[in-house]
Amino acid sequence: MSYADYRLMESSTSHNRRVLVIEDDQDTVDLMRRVLERREVRCQCEFVDNGAKAMFKVHNAHFDLILVDLGLPIASGYEVMQAIRKSDHNRFTPIVVLTESTHERTAIECYKSGASSLISKRMEYGIQDFYDTIYSIFYYWLSKNEFPRTEY
Repeated sequence: MSYADYRLMESSTSHNRRVLVIEDDQDTVDLMRRVLERREVRCQCEFVDNGAKAMFKVHNAHFDLILVDLGLPIASGYEVMQAIRKSDHNRFTPIVVLTESTHERTAIECYKSGASSLISKRMEYGIQDFYDTIYSIFYYWLSKNEFPRTEY
């Protein structure tokens, strides 16, 4: 997919999309912010750094996409995903897990906990690959994925 194709994300529809990023590693947060700025991703993106803050957010507001790390302070990513799936506001919201783990057991537990997708944040192919991966996540879930038109 070309960069021109990604420009679709700049529509007014994607600008109104709300994204919650639950990540405690500041370097990863900084990289994600750079991706959003450099690629001009149009969305309202909130960042929280622990499981308790994440649970508060998901029980009080709707998000169109949630990215979650597994190794969070206070409450794990697994606990956060389970809470999201029980919340009135976000039970059907896509959850993308960002993890350094490559263990099959991790993947199984993520999907059992409510993950929609599991992405490695290992940067073995370089920073540009990480940028492209993060951007592709936003592009797919905010621009291509069909969201329900009504509340459940």
